[in-house]
Amino acid sequence: MALSFDQARVKELLSRKPVQYSVGGFAAVAGVMGTFVLAPSHSHPQVLAVARQLPPGAVLTRADLNQVDSAEPGRGAVPADQEGAYIGRTLSFGLPVGALLAPGDVGRFPPAGFMTVSLLLKPGQYPQDLTPGQKVGILPLAADGSGALAGQQAQTATGAEGSSASSPGAAASDVVPGELLSLSSAGNTEDGVVAELLVRGDQAAQVAAAPSAALLGTAGAGL
Repeated sequence: MALSFDQARVKELLSRKPVQYSVGGFAAVAGVMGTFVLAPSHSHPQVLAVARQLPPGAVLTRADLNQVDSAEPGRGAVPADQEGAYIGRTLSFGLPVGALLAPGDVGRFPPAGFMTVSLLLKPGQYPQDLTPGQKVGILPLAADGSGALAGQQAQTATGAEGSSASSPGAAASDVVPGELLSLSSAGNTEDGVVAELLVRGDQAAQVAAAPSAALLGTAGAGL
């Protein structure tokens, strides 16, 4: 390991023969040793962390960010002294509380390769505790209210047994990963809610074309 200037100086002085030390030499050693011992140890660099859960598309404000010590400075987190450069910028993806802000988290919205899709969800088709920014699984359903998967609608129409959103027939491959942007009332309570979702561009058409859909919470596959 390379020695600092002060450490090298101490090593040099202590390696000499005792007869070469003068009073001034001892004073020099004491002064260098004092500097070495009393110098504060270097703490981890300060980086930016998210102070509250933020949905994708959010515009960053100072209240959204905290300055924290990073135990892993190599992870690419934004240094705290660059906070001003990130205020007013848009999040491409949602971030949970405490997540370290990285340069790749900000940019355009929707991010390249993604699209937003709106779905009308009726009671029973979504968990009641969903919050914006949460990863979700989107399960396209048939229009007949049977709970069958949209891809199995033809089988259901011919009398074959369809798979419901809660049945073992709903395989992981049937679930489209997404991220919840917002939930808003669709009118009265019976009408349910309108969910705005961020999905991959190559899966947006599949979700938008589904006659109905159900959302799965954190148990579903996220983006």
